[in-house]
Amino acid sequence: AARQAQEKLKWEAVLTLQRACWAFLSRQKTHLRALNRQSRIQASAAVTLQRWWRGTATRMEMNRARYAVVTIQYAVRRLLRRHRAAMQIQRHWRGFITRAELQHTVGVFTGTPGTAASVLEAVDLVPP
Repeated sequence: AARQAQEKLKWEAVLTLQRACWAFLSRQKTHLRALNRQSRIQASAAVTLQRWWRGTATRMEMNRARYAVVTIQYAVRRLLRRHRAAMQIQRHWRGFITRAELQHTVGVFTGTPGTAASVLEAVDLVPP
């Protein structure tokens, strides 16, 4: 009977140790799960922040590029408008000179000097 009691105590001690080990392992596993969940949350937060920053940086860069394009377009259009205006002035001036010369030439042949010839003389295009 003493031997059975001693065996029973031994088994109870083994079971108590096993329970303690399993409880410890269970707590460790729960702790690791919590840490793993926390690290996943942190990683997810980091990815979210990176995604937000990349989007913001890209939008800022696109806005800078758009502003540069608009500025260049404005300058080119202004330059072209001035160029077209200068070309129109030159066209009108050449037309005026051509008509004046034609009127002067017709006046020389017909003997009636035209008014354009006097205008040309006034701007020193025809020698007196």
